[in-house]
Amino acid sequence: MFETVLLLAIFFSGALISTQLVQLVHIPRVVGYLAIGIASRYVFLWLGNDVLLQETTWFAFQEIISFGLCLILFSIGVEFDTTQIRYLRGHIWKLSLAETIAVIVLVFLATWTAGSFGNVVAAIFLAIGAIATAPGATLMVLRQYKSKGPLTDHILAMTALNNMVSIVLFYAAFGILSATGLIHSERMEHGLIWGILLGTAISAGLGFLLGLLLSVLNSFLNRSEMILSFLAILLAISALSRPLGASMLIVSMFMGFAFANFSIQPHAFRRDVAALSMPLLVLFFVLAGFKLDLNHLVHLGWIGVAYVLARTIGKIGGAAGGIRWIGSGYHVPETLGTALLCQAGVVIGLGTYLCDHWGTAVGGVWQPSPEAQGVNTVILAAVTVFELTGPVLTKYATVQAGEVKAISLLERRAGNLHEVLTVLSRLSGILMPRSRRLAMMTDRTHTTGDLMRTNVETLNQSSGMVEVLRFVERSRLNQFYVLDPERRFVGRIDFQDLRNLMYNPMLAKVVNALDMANTNTPIVLVDQPLNSVFELFQCHNVDSLPVVNDAHERKFLGVIEQRDVLRALHRKVDGHIDDSCH
Repeated sequence: MFETVLLLAIFFSGALISTQLVQLVHIPRVVGYLAIGIASRYVFLWLGNDVLLQETTWFAFQEIISFGLCLILFSIGVEFDTTQIRYLRGHIWKLSLAETIAVIVLVFLATWTAGSFGNVVAAIFLAIGAIATAPGATLMVLRQYKSKGPLTDHILAMTALNNMVSIVLFYAAFGILSATGLIHSERMEHGLIWGILLGTAISAGLGFLLGLLLSVLNSFLNRSEMILSFLAILLAISALSRPLGASMLIVSMFMGFAFANFSIQPHAFRRDVAALSMPLLVLFFVLAGFKLDLNHLVHLGWIGVAYVLARTIGKIGGAAGGIRWIGSGYHVPETLGTALLCQAGVVIGLGTYLCDHWGTAVGGVWQPSPEAQGVNTVILAAVTVFELTGPVLTKYATVQAGEVKAISLLERRAGNLHEVLTVLSRLSGILMPRSRRLAMMTDRTHTTGDLMRTNVETLNQSSGMVEVLRFVERSRLNQFYVLDPERRFVGRIDFQDLRNLMYNPMLAKVVNALDMANTNTPIVLVDQPLNSVFELFQCHNVDSLPVVNDAHERKFLGVIEQRDVLRALHRKVDGHIDDSCH
């Protein structure tokens, strides 16, 4: 017990230190958490203390990892409300299908060709595991940089689908290969059909029912009671899914999906869950890093190299092929596949399942199959690569797509020498002149360009009523921006005005987007100070305003939202952005 508590203290302290260090190199915090976990492991080994690495001690953290995965999948599930589904339903299956086929084919051929154990079955499991995308690392990067836009929506959707497809195919493949005798398993708790159903459809149904229950509770419980109810349900899922044969990941994801779509007021609870989940997610990633053994990289071998390369090519190439399949109307950037390379918790769970179920009991002692151990070794080695590089690539993809505000990339510089001197000067009043202290406390003036989002879907001024309605159906906005062929801003269509036109069939046949647009919409210049932008929001009852290069040319650059301006204007005294409300 002492070792467990000590390790927790070290993990949280190390996570705090890593948060400051990663800002120096501008990489996602999740990489720092993983690095602290890895460093902690080898520090304890260097000190000769391997008690903390023993299974008896590590068992205390297994439930934290399971609970963290449930929390992450629930958080991804709640992102899919009816608006999101309406936006994605027409094309997301094409993207998922193209990427899944590319990854399965390339990884199977690469690992089967390079494999030292020459086992087709092993190549099948590696190909299925390669589909999965780490939901935790992906979600944390998107939250850290407050990414928002079409690419972010597709990243979340593809992450959810990748994991669901991987889990379903894995259970189906294991059941079929076991039933046909291609693999030997003495730990199949359920039959073929029942086992597949438990791991897929029944898990989804159970999660849906639990989401409905949580929605009902949300209608009459207060905030603290809701959090207690949520924790109780999530802990029950984490503890009971394995003995019941259900997939806790699918249960958690569908619970989040049902809650988002059936709860009366889900947004407040989602913010509570986000605040609650932060320390748990930090611990989750430090523990994941602590469990990573870099010695696995030594055993990567040709099959591991083939796996890493084939999965990378399959993710990027498959997503690019899917984007070409759906066409340019959905404005999905080509960097989608680059943002889906993170891999950790889900595929590690699948590899562990193989070692626990593919093998033979000898003298009452379970002996995993050499093929299962080989697959698991490749998975663990590849996870080390993808978990350290994937978050950086996810950040790169969203920044390139213009869905991360410039101000979100201005990392906090807590702990630097200037701030230390500033604090000390406030206490003593003698370390530096008053004019110097005041100068250091003055914020840098931020402009519209620091807060605007550039990856925004727009309408062409010649678009007819039918095209406008299709655009609105898949959009998550309430204001729709109209541009001319040279991408100059010409006006904005409000949802309320469009709704009035929909009930006039004669006008619907003759008007286009330009006719429907309000050409007197205020504009914001890219270098405009935030104080004047805030005054515009006060004068006009809108959620967002278009950003242009100058008042004469009116070249459309992006959109700035009122809530981002409010956050920036409520910065702390020391000049740091207060993002606690995110």
